[in-house]
Amino acid sequence: MGGQGSPVLLVHGGWAGAEAHWGAVWLDLAKQHTVIAIELPGIWRDFETSLVNYNDYASICADLLAALKLHDVAVVGNSLGASIGWQLASDRPDLVRHLIMVDGFPPRKLPIRKVLGAVPFRSLALRSLIANFYSPAVLKTAFCDPANVPDAIRANLSQSGSDMANIMFRLLYSVTSSPDLLSTKIDFIWGEQDGLPQLGLASGRKLCSANPSSRIFPIAQAGHLPQVENPIAFITAIQQVLSDDGEE
Repeated sequence: MGGQGSPVLLVHGGWAGAEAHWGAVWLDLAKQHTVIAIELPGIWRDFETSLVNYNDYASICADLLAALKLHDVAVVGNSLGASIGWQLASDRPDLVRHLIMVDGFPPRKLPIRKVLGAVPFRSLALRSLIANFYSPAVLKTAFCDPANVPDAIRANLSQSGSDMANIMFRLLYSVTSSPDLLSTKIDFIWGEQDGLPQLGLASGRKLCSANPSSRIFPIAQAGHLPQVENPIAFITAIQQVLSDDGEE
């Protein structure tokens, strides 16, 4: 936690922790905001501490904000962090002033969820999840330039990809209904070169259009972690998102 100004909660994705996801931008954000970067338990290490569902992860975010006596917070979530941010805004709208989704979707019920509960189909789903999202090979499509991949993410996918995929599958499988509509203001920031399945810019635009009054800010020369690959453009987009609401 650092900085001064209106509070901003940063929620990292599933490949590593807060520093790998937000270290390129959190000092700039702290020039005008009180920045809180939560570490989600059991997502990329210490897997025995992982939580059961999105509600549980949203709850620890809410507990942190309550402990810090913060409300009316702008929540910025990347990838998995965007899903958790959505759940937090759904469960505790009193805490979230503005939700900014970065290359991520609300929690969504898996297609043919009942079938995926059976062991053989679960194994197939896990293999697909690893191949498409949790193997080192995905970095070639997730990033505009693979040279920009943080060392922690590269190491985690090489060493713990299957463990992280297991945690992610459990979270995905925990969703039993369509996402709630939010009363919280929502905006989107999206890397133009995000090549992960169903996470391209066109998917981001479709999600934005499904949420009235929301806006999308594409980030050039960036993939799934635009704050890492193009931090200057990302900070500019965040400043615009917040200043338009008088939050700067």
